[in-house]
Amino acid sequence: MAHGILSPSGYTTWGACPGSVVLCKDIVEEPSPNAEEGTKAHALACACGMARAAGGVSEPTSEDAEMLRCARGWANLTHERVKDSGGYGFEYRVNLKPVTGRAEVGTADFWALRPDGTLSVCDFKYGMGVRVDSERNGQLSIYAAALLAQVNGGINFDGKAKSVEILIYQPRIYSEPSIWNPGNAEFLRFVTEIKSHAEVAAAELAKGASDAAALDLRPGEAQCRFCRAKPFCPALRDLVKREVEADFDVIPVTANPVNETEPVPNPQLPAPDDPEKLAKVLPWLDTIEKWCAACRAAAAFRIEHGGDVPGWKLVMGRKGVRKWSKGAEAAVSKMVIPVKTIYVKKLVSPTAMEKLARSGEIGPRQWEKIQKLIERGAPSKALVPASDPRPALLFSVADEFDVLPSPATAEEKKQEKQDDDPLDFI
Repeated sequence: MAHGILSPSGYTTWGACPGSVVLCKDIVEEPSPNAEEGTKAHALACACGMARAAGGVSEPTSEDAEMLRCARGWANLTHERVKDSGGYGFEYRVNLKPVTGRAEVGTADFWALRPDGTLSVCDFKYGMGVRVDSERNGQLSIYAAALLAQVNGGINFDGKAKSVEILIYQPRIYSEPSIWNPGNAEFLRFVTEIKSHAEVAAAELAKGASDAAALDLRPGEAQCRFCRAKPFCPALRDLVKREVEADFDVIPVTANPVNETEPVPNPQLPAPDDPEKLAKVLPWLDTIEKWCAACRAAAAFRIEHGGDVPGWKLVMGRKGVRKWSKGAEAAVSKMVIPVKTIYVKKLVSPTAMEKLARSGEIGPRQWEKIQKLIERGAPSKALVPASDPRPALLFSVADEFDVLPSPATAEEKKQEKQDDDPLDFI
């Protein structure tokens, strides 16, 4: 999907790293299974929302029960804001120039002007990888400010819109939507901050530095996460180099069995012993790992499209998973083989059972009884920043070992020996 250079969805990147707009502007976004799934989910959610707003006539259906459940939830949520509204829109094209200064258009998932004058801007997110919060959300605030300019004739609250509601619906991560109702002054201050970032990014774009090293690049975990320029960003490359050199011992090398003139790193690389060094390294690991993955993907893409990466090539990897061809079942069934030999009968998974319950193939009373038969394995431990809202696990070394008696003194040992002597009665 093509996006504008200063697109609202890219604010996390260009708002924190203005030079990234120059590196990303000519990169074509490659399709991915997750992106394709998200596009389908958005289309279904939009169709369900519009059908519900029109009175529930001809509601769309889908073979994907999970996607349909989320789309119907979106329809319910938006319908609450459609009723008696002073205007609304699904997949609405918004002029972004009042906020970003560029003649670009963005698409808001849904907006409505509620009866009390609240301009509600809502976003549907189907992904499960990263939880997105509404508070000070740059993407939705850009849309809200642009819509405010459209409704009130300017980014102010002197017209029909009296306040702003920012809402993010991410049903596969949390059941309730994330809602931010900022005060008017607070929202306008945040929009001023966004406009300032847009001006800096536009200046970088106008400068059009041919030397990437001259750009204002500010790598970081959040801004690099979805940046398309990761594989060839000089600032991120230098940051990775600094972090690795500063916080890890020099990587020992071993002989290369293929080329003796090119030693290879020894894979047995110890982690830092110092807890302070560990704490410094941990925040960057996700960014470094994503950079590594992006470099591999960029090299493969270059070779696949006729380019060259010196010393590297693409080869056929492991064969894909074996599966039956079309008509195989009918052909095998005709053979003289006992049915119990070629068929396996087993209970579907709890996840599949839940989908059947949501689609209505299993009744509510049956599902209530079935839930009592489901058990979960113990959760795995997860290493997260101290700011994570989940409570920390408490560990005690004493819990892992039996309590040992304190060492006995020489006098106590002598007394114990006398007490245990079978002839001490003589």
